[in-house]
Formats: sequence, structure tokens, C-alpha cells
Amino acid sequence: MKEYSKIQFMKRGKYREAFITYSKFTKKFRVTTGVKVLHEHFLDTGGISPEHPTYYKDISIIRWHHEWVENHIFAFVAKHREKPPVSWLQQEYEKSSIEKIVSQKAAKFDETGEVAAFSREIFVESLPEDKTQLQVKNQSDLEVFRHWKDFIHFKNQVVRSSSSLYRYIHMASTMDTFTLRSGRTRLSFIELDQQFFNDFLFYLVKEHEYVRVNKKWNTDTVDIPEIGLSNETAIKQLDNFTEYLKFCKRRKDAPIHIDDITEFISIAKRKLEVRKQNVSKKWELTLTPHELQFVVNLDQHEPDFYNSISENWRRFLDIFLFMCLQGTAPIDTKAIKKSNVERGKLVGERSKNGNAYKVELDEVSLEILKRHNYDFRFSDQAMNEALKKIFTTIFELYRRRFEEEFQQQYEMIYSQRRFKGPDEVVVIMHKAMFVEAMTGRRTFITNINERADELGMRENMKRAGHNKIQTHLDYQHDRQTGLVDKPVSLFDVSRIKLSKIG
Repeated sequence: MKEYSKIQFMKRGKYREAFITYSKFTKKFRVTTGVKVLHEHFLDTGGISPEHPTYYKDISIIRWHHEWVENHIFAFVAKHREKPPVSWLQQEYEKSSIEKIVSQKAAKFDETGEVAAFSREIFVESLPEDKTQLQVKNQSDLEVFRHWKDFIHFKNQVVRSSSSLYRYIHMASTMDTFTLRSGRTRLSFIELDQQFFNDFLFYLVKEHEYVRVNKKWNTDTVDIPEIGLSNETAIKQLDNFTEYLKFCKRRKDAPIHIDDITEFISIAKRKLEVRKQNVSKKWELTLTPHELQFVVNLDQHEPDFYNSISENWRRFLDIFLFMCLQGTAPIDTKAIKKSNVERGKLVGERSKNGNAYKVELDEVSLEILKRHNYDFRFSDQAMNEALKKIFTTIFELYRRRFEEEFQQQYEMIYSQRRFKGPDEVVVIMHKAMFVEAMTGRRTFITNINERADELGMRENMKRAGHNKIQTHLDYQHDRQTGLVDKPVSLFDVSRIKLSKIG
């Protein structure tokens, strides 16, 4: 999850004081958490040592302040598609009761640990009223978002991470914008008919404006919004809205029929040709064994380049190679511990579905594990940005070797297709721009499946932690291997050469 604010420790004589900071257009917001740490209890890595006398309590206090700031900024971004002014955040902070809440919680704090519970509680408390209750000022029984706050509270108890709630907030913000643009002040259950879903889906893929919130070095520039969501994203928005409506029906006895809602959505998708992209047209980057061999031995093939990479980027590259060789998803890779290695195999459960996986531990992977002391924690966004930059150079260096060995031109420009309704949008970029942490898992599954028979495919599904063959096959992607593909006949039918006749 992207963080807009930072936790900073300022030197204050014999101790360091923890602040939460945020900036926009050279203006800065800075508030103290009240946490003070002696220099001897402050780690070189920038954190607090567990030897700090009130370690658990102070860590929680910092987290409560940080989450309050992050949630307010995120709610503003979701609604206005830009970061909030510092003056707005300062006003929100001054009129909030966050200091009182933190003081009360700190006074009752029990070191046996209620950190997570406090974190969940403050997440919902701290969201601005217009986002948690979204059009609920009129408590009419027919108002769609009447139960929004209860829904967020409920989902907060069942999701694996509080960041998962943001997809529901995105959905609500999008629905709120559509409602206002369509001339309504609020949305009623009786308005959820076929025409509503036709209009809403058309708005999602043709009219909805959004800006990708990425790190900007020049804050004076203005991002031009993209118009229209891809079909996959629009379908997810509808799924999230349906999930909320099911909650309203099941828990609050709302006056709706879920079967009718499902039918309306199905008809709208068919009418507007909003469907998931065909696997045959979907391309995602994977690395061939030949490319992997080059990257694994990068320190020998290109020592000057390897030595120029920072320690942090080398760590990202090592973790990426581990995922390529073992097939773990990023979220599962972060959770790997020494206990996951059993008798030469990597074993565990997938966080996504709880399915078990067991795969032979590659010698290179074991070396990487030991080199980093079985600690693979990382930030997805930071890693993805670093990988794109690293592989821009790696692919250029690899190209010379590939073309010399296979006598083929190495393809560096790739295209990816997306659909907004029936309209195709083609994204053409350098190959490295498609590299991300999840490329590792796709690489692993594509490589083990390339020459597997049906029996081997089933075994590979166990290795990857898949229980559906279609899910497993969706990871399979075509790529340039350097080998010359010979034309094949499905039925062994071919032309007879004239010299063989008679």
C-alpha cells in the first residue's frame, strides 16, 4: 500500500522524538506523537529497539497517529483524485479527537498486546464522515448507503489486511460520483433496475476519470486523468457493489432481490460487451530459463553493472529470483521463515486460498535464503519500481548474448492489450516496464509447464498451490525462447515431397 506520510525521528539532545510528516508544494505538516526514544535504543536501520522500556506501547502510539493521517489523506485522494493541501490536513487534525483517543488507549495499554485490535478500531473511527457513511445523513430505509458504516466495520473483522478495505472505498467513491453526475442527491434501492446498471457500467468503461497515484518528483505538474476503466476493473467494481448489497440483504433485510441484481448486471455486461479478456489475447511477461541463467550469474557475466547496483536493489533482485525459482507469490514470499524449509523442500500455505504448496528447494534459492537470513520482507511498490529500472539494463546486456547464440533479433518492445467495453487499448513499452514482483510466480509456472504431460501438470498444480486447472493454465504465457518453432500438424497430415513419389 502506498504511504503518503512518513514517520520521522528528530534528534532532541539525549533522545529522538517521533513525528508524523506530510508535504505538498513545499509546505509541510508535522505533528508529534509524543514518543521519545533514547539514542541507545534507536537502531541503525531507523527503528526502535525492543529493549526500549515501553516498546509495545510506543510502537502502538506511533501507529495510531500514522494511521489517522494516512486514512484521512487516502479518503481525500479517493474523493478528489489529488493529495490534500497541508492546511486542510492541519485543520482536520486540530479539530479531531485523535490526541484524546490515543491518550485513553495508552493509559489502558496492556503489553500482552492489543495492537492489531486498536489498529482496526481506529481505522474506522478515523475515516472522514462523508466516506464512512457516504450519503447516510438521511436515514431512509430505502437509501442504498444507509448501512455503509456497518459494512466497513464488518469487513474490517474478516479481511486479511486493512488495506483490503480500500477497494470498497474506491467503489463507494465511484458510485457517489456517478450518482451526483446522473442528477441524484442520493441513491435509493428502488432505483437499482436494469437501466441503472446499464448506465453505471457505461459510465465505468467510458466516462469515469481517474489518476494513478504514484510518487511525483515535481509536485507542480498536473496529471491528466485517464478516462474509462478496463473491463476487468469495471467487473471488480460491480462485484464489490454486489457484495455490499448482499450484506444489506442478509444482515439488514434491505428491500432488494439479489437474484434480480445479478441478472441486471449480467445483462448490462452482455449489452455493453464488458467481459474478461480472452486468455489468448492476454500477455504478461515471464523469463525463460536462458534469461534466468543469465540473471542468476549476473555478477559473473556483468560484474561492473552488478557492483554498481545498491545493496537494497540487489536484495530486491535476489527475492525476485527466489520467486522465479520457487513460484511463491509476493505475499507468501514475505511470510517465509526457516520453518518453511523441510527436508530439501519449500512447504507452506498460500495466503490467498489456504491451499498447501510443496516444491523442491532450488540450490540457488537456498543460497539466497541464507544470504538474507530468511527475511524477505519488502514493499511491493518499491520493489516493482526497482525491478523495472534494473531489468531495463539487464535486458540490454542480455540482448548481445542472445543474438550471438541464437542468431535472432532479441525482442525488446512488447505490447499489452486491454479492453474498455468492446474497444481495444494497446499499451506498447520496453520489455522491462512489464516486470513486477508477480512476474516471478508467472515465470515459475510457465517454465515447469512447458514440457509437462497431463500427469506432470497435475503435479505442477500441487507445487503451485492451485486446485483449478484453468487458474493454473492462465499463468501460462508465450515468450521468445530462441528456439526455432517448426510448423506442426494436429493430425500428422503433410505434403509429400515429389522426390519420394514413385
